[in-house]
Amino acid sequence: MTGEAVSQAMENDARDAARVSVSQDNGAFKIAAFGNWVAADVGPVDRQLRDIASKAQGSDLMLDLSGIGRIDTFGAWIFTRLSRSWRQAGGKVRVSGLKGGLSARLIEAVAGEDITAVPLEYKNTGLVRMLEMLGRVVYSMRRDAVLSFNMIGAAIRGPQMKAGKSGSVRPVSIINHMDRMGLRAVPIIALMSFLIGAIIAQQGAF
Repeated sequence: MTGEAVSQAMENDARDAARVSVSQDNGAFKIAAFGNWVAADVGPVDRQLRDIASKAQGSDLMLDLSGIGRIDTFGAWIFTRLSRSWRQAGGKVRVSGLKGGLSARLIEAVAGEDITAVPLEYKNTGLVRMLEMLGRVVYSMRRDAVLSFNMIGAAIRGPQMKAGKSGSVRPVSIINHMDRMGLRAVPIIALMSFLIGAIIAQQGAF
């Protein structure tokens, strides 16, 4: 891609990015939306609309959506949340510019859903703690195994690249790494096995 093509692509992205135009008339707000309202592009505009909604204080809102392009569920939820927060503050909201296309149906579908965060109930029982610790140990062993194979591969491939011979292997380096990863790892493995066994024995006693 040439520099001119890259520059043109950047200009198109900037032109199609989500943005709003805000104006006031006799105490009423008018917000006109433009561009593509997709999750990857609406972060700055989302913060701007939050700030505007915090200043509603019972004023009316005219929301013009005739200038929007592509929109996903996140973009539709931003408009729905703005309308709800405005009405909760005592203001009236009028939406215009929806022409019955996919964008209109998506916004209407999101507006009809009660999207609230439901906290997950987490019971910190002895069994959960044991499984959590066991999972951490297993993941740690998996990570150590990946690092071990990486070290063995590097020990074999390094001399090959240096000497330019595909069949050259340094036994001394391999034995050294096996000593570090195998024999010297016995104490920590024994300690982990002892701790896991102690936890299982404790849970079995109850």
